Amino acid sequence: MLSLLDEFVTGWVDDALAGFAVGTFGAIAEFLHPPGATVTVEHSPGRHTAVCDEGALRLDLHEGTLTPRTWRRPIGTDDWTHAVALCLPTDRAAGPGRTAVTVLGDDPDPLVGPGVLVDLGLGVSHLEACIRTTDRALLDRCARASGLDGDLVGAIVARGATRVFRTAIARIEVATPIPAPDGESPLGPHTHLLPDLLAHRRTHAATDPIPDGEVPVASVFPPHPRRDALGRAHTWDASAEAAFDAVMAAFGDPDELAATDAARRGEPAPAVENATARRGRRVGERLRVPR
Repeated sequence: MLSLLDEFVTGWVDDALAGFAVGTFGAIAEFLHPPGATVTVEHSPGRHTAVCDEGALRLDLHEGTLTPRTWRRPIGTDDWTHAVALCLPTDRAAGPGRTAVTVLGDDPDPLVGPGVLVDLGLGVSHLEACIRTTDRALLDRCARASGLDGDLVGAIVARGATRVFRTAIARIEVATPIPAPDGESPLGPHTHLLPDLLAHRRTHAATDPIPDGEVPVASVFPPHPRRDALGRAHTWDASAEAAFDAVMAAFGDPDELAATDAARRGEPAPAVENATARRGRRVGERLRVPR
């Protein structure tokens, strides 16, 4: 399993059209190749790294209980998304789950510049959502903070602290400025912190087909045949469709893939009839539309 997943991950990290995420429902760091940027990529068995001025990604796949969960999901009347969630059993994914802003000390393994790590205290068991800074005034403010209130968030934004989100297998660093609430995320590494969604205390969206007892500790969004990682439409890419079919064949639900293939060919639905197969058939009908 590791060698096959390693092969797929190598291709995704190399691909400027793939996206990656580390986080939880309501707090997430995303890594995409910024347009025109130089991204330095390194691979070794089980470990993959991509670094640029705007941020960085590292995936370590050696955890033996890591399971890829992959799916397509219909959206709207004619579109769909697809994703691969790298999951661990809840107990193997668990980290410190700090509930208070905590200054941790110098980052022992930075990818984009040194600094002191500060856990923001989101209380998420599988995620350490941190900032990293050398700004002494900001560090002093964090040390005095009773919680992640609006004033502290404002100071973090103003000082331009690097965000570092890490789980048992993954790390994403984001060094780009944090946009204003009404601004747009940069075309590259960026973060989102949405307290209203965090309040649901979910590890992932309810529509993600992840089994009970598992937690997504990183997510991959391989190239989509219709649009790029930022959702912008492009010319139909048949190779991206075929590539994700291969991912589904390796890691996906066979009922979903069989239903997708049947609908894509205009054949009757397979004998299996469940929510997964119905989802696959709806996607297959979208894939059948002439390009």
